[in-house]
Amino acid sequence: ALECTSNGVVISDMSLPGKPVFYANPAFYRITGYDPGDAIGRNCAFLQRDDVAQPEIDTLRQAMRRGESAKVVLRNYRKDGTLFFNELAIAPVSGMDGGVAHYVGILNDVTERERARLAIAERSARLNAVFDLSPDGFVVFDRDGRLVYTNRAFDTMSGLALDPAAGEITIEEFDRRFAALCEPGAA
Repeated sequence: ALECTSNGVVISDMSLPGKPVFYANPAFYRITGYDPGDAIGRNCAFLQRDDVAQPEIDTLRQAMRRGESAKVVLRNYRKDGTLFFNELAIAPVSGMDGGVAHYVGILNDVTERERARLAIAERSARLNAVFDLSPDGFVVFDRDGRLVYTNRAFDTMSGLALDPAAGEITIEEFDRRFAALCEPGAA
């Protein structure tokens, strides 16, 4: 089963210095581009190269210190240097003494998913910048009819102190408050 799965599988020996890999399946080699001689006997940290300032790495270390499972997405690098996003799930395997003897890691290349997520985040940031800098007033409601956004121009023009974070303003409440501004003699 380990040889046939499309997910990469690695097993590390926690009793040896450096916690080296002693097993990796064919999918691991296909995903990473490394050969067995490149991976066996090394800690999986080689996949990060110099990209070690990832909070997820600390999440993994803490889980291993506690003998727990963890799941993270890491920036890893193939043998040819290309970046891939690795959704890594690790799980401890107990030894005869009850302590953690090995860790099994399951790798899933989620590069396309992460690229799409980053593209959406970038697009959202650009749209937010357009709305924030616009001289026109904007308000946005979610599909449940709750206010989720007002830009500075709207706040300045209307003088309404609406707090979208409170999640309390419905379209009906917004319409009532806005209509009150339009009444003769309203401040």
